[in-house]
Amino acid sequence: MFWTDRWIHGCRLQDLAPNVFKSVPPRLRNKRTVAEAFHELTWVADIRGALGWHGLAEYLQLWDMLSNIALNDNTDVHQWRFEPSGNFSTRSAYSAFFIGSTIFEPWKWIWKTWAPGEVQNLHLACCPQLLLDS
Repeated sequence: MFWTDRWIHGCRLQDLAPNVFKSVPPRLRNKRTVAEAFHELTWVADIRGALGWHGLAEYLQLWDMLSNIALNDNTDVHQWRFEPSGNFSTRSAYSAFFIGSTIFEPWKWIWKTWAPGEVQNLHLACCPQLLLDS
């Protein structure tokens, strides 16, 4: 959406030009796409009412920023950044969940012990801090 999405340098026009944004009717804020707004400068016609000095300054800055942007006719492409191919997979999402985590090596001593089940449970009941460390 032209007015509310983060499409220009990672920012929303709502944040870049708040006074201009306030002059756009709410029904147009959430309806106007970027392509529609650039077609015959429709975004200018969306602005209704007086802007004031701050609004006029924001409008001129906005005009300068938008005049340097050229849209291409290609459709948007979504890339999954955790996979070299750019395609989403459940495996890569699960791996991404653990990025930055640390490995607790003594887990083998706790979970892979040779002792019978009753003794394992007793060991975990007596030493709960081992579970908290992992």
